[in-house]
Amino acid sequence: MQPQKVLRPISSYERYEDPADTEIFPPGKIFRISYSICVGKARIRCLNERDLEDIRRCYSEENKNAFFLKLHGYAVSGRNYMVNQFGYFPIGFTLEILRYIKLRYGSLSQVAFSDGFRRLLDERVVPLKKMLGEVKPKDFDVLCVSDDSGVNERNESSGEKTFGFRSYQRDAIRNLLVGGWGRGIIEVGTSGGKTFILCNLIYNIWKQINRNARVLVLVPNKQLVYQMRNDFLEYGLREDCMTIFTRHSRGDLPYDASRNLIIANRQYVFTNMKLLPPIDVLVCDEVHTATAEKTQNCIRAIDPILKFGCTGSMPGDRFERWKLNAEFGNVVYSKPVGELQRDGFVSKMKLTQISVVDPNVDGNRDLLFNVYSRRKYSPDENGYSEVAFNEAHDAEHEYCEKYYRDLYKPVIEYVGKFESNTLLLFGRIEMGKNLSELARELLPERKVYYIDGSVPVKNRLEITNCMETSERNVLFAEFATFSTGISVKNLTNLVFIGDTKSLVRCLQSIGRTLRLHKDKDYARIIDVSFKDFKYSQRHLRERLMIYREHYGKVPDEKLVFTI
Repeated sequence: MQPQKVLRPISSYERYEDPADTEIFPPGKIFRISYSICVGKARIRCLNERDLEDIRRCYSEENKNAFFLKLHGYAVSGRNYMVNQFGYFPIGFTLEILRYIKLRYGSLSQVAFSDGFRRLLDERVVPLKKMLGEVKPKDFDVLCVSDDSGVNERNESSGEKTFGFRSYQRDAIRNLLVGGWGRGIIEVGTSGGKTFILCNLIYNIWKQINRNARVLVLVPNKQLVYQMRNDFLEYGLREDCMTIFTRHSRGDLPYDASRNLIIANRQYVFTNMKLLPPIDVLVCDEVHTATAEKTQNCIRAIDPILKFGCTGSMPGDRFERWKLNAEFGNVVYSKPVGELQRDGFVSKMKLTQISVVDPNVDGNRDLLFNVYSRRKYSPDENGYSEVAFNEAHDAEHEYCEKYYRDLYKPVIEYVGKFESNTLLLFGRIEMGKNLSELARELLPERKVYYIDGSVPVKNRLEITNCMETSERNVLFAEFATFSTGISVKNLTNLVFIGDTKSLVRCLQSIGRTLRLHKDKDYARIIDVSFKDFKYSQRHLRERLMIYREHYGKVPDEKLVFTI
């Protein structure tokens, strides 16, 4: 296949504007879809207003935050809608709308498109359709950068590791380019080699689509910028084609805007958008974290022609998934972590459930946060019980922070028995600091590390490098800085200390331990909860459901520690 000379066919969306004098409903048509440059969205108009309401209702989801927002005086809707009351919706959601119409009415013959919108579909929603339309996915030959660059030949001669495609990695690249036609998300379980997939995706775009395409890779944080750059170099991508766009502790790092590959963290791009050159291809790593409005506005401002996302776990909330689909397209390939474990590509796991019993709380029904509390919650004048969701929740956290030494001492002593490396993840920084100090006191023979958002990237890399090359390390890390993307192969034990229930956070955190390593037989997940603590038990139930549904696991052992 010959590389194309032009990837960016247009400079603006103006040519897609629907002329004012265009006939809205031609004969035999009951739907019309057009584009409005004023709103920056597509619009569907229906001959029958009830059809629009049906579409809106189909693509709506309960607003789970409405209850808490109303508690604080915000006027919010009880449902989130992908299509607003005037029929406007994100351009990337067009194929989903058309899929609904086809299923409901049997065909798309009743849909009229403005001329501008037809061009928009070709050039923005399926940008590679015309370019690669004659190629079938099975016939698309995926090239390996490690072979072509000579890395594998050099590594093989020196006895080092070579890099080759697993079958699903090759299929993922094919589906992104030919199946999604320039749009799409791949969902490959954590430790399934997503970075290798992305590296070869970019390489194949340059080799088979456009050799001059400028690619921006967005990652969630600064530490992952360096990690991804080093991985790309290891796989064989040339250093002179890539540059880093981020901030160093001493100021902004110089970067070469003429390079074809730019690796950046989102926070830096948000505040330095004007420094970016025109981008042809956007690759968003850990795309499940890109649902925030600020992130999506940034992606629209970058305005790439090709957009790809990858993640180890799509959000469980349907509305969050729809928002990602509207920006990046549908999931075009999926390889769940259970299949990776079955095929031997990631470690098996052992689940240990620890229940800590505090006699001062166990059975004490006078405590507000006790599961069986005698205190009843009375709704306020608006019908909401602030006591239930504020006082009880805060009381439990305050108790845990006050008596953390007693509550967590048996857990840390238990963890200290393992000879392999251990990661303990926390959500509250003050609690994390306290527990790391307690671990240094109880485990004087161990190296105990601590990482939160304030720790410089250089220090984080030094800690992870130390864990890769040695054993008996204990690391306390904040969820926000360590649960996503960080790669430490020599990590065996993961401890949830009881303050999370997020599906994505749990899956991403477990993924830190699933990477294969010669000294690791299996990953050990240790789940800590407190008996009769209202919210600790609620979060435990949701985590147990995640273990069962996504890994087919129930606890291999249950331990009870009484303080």
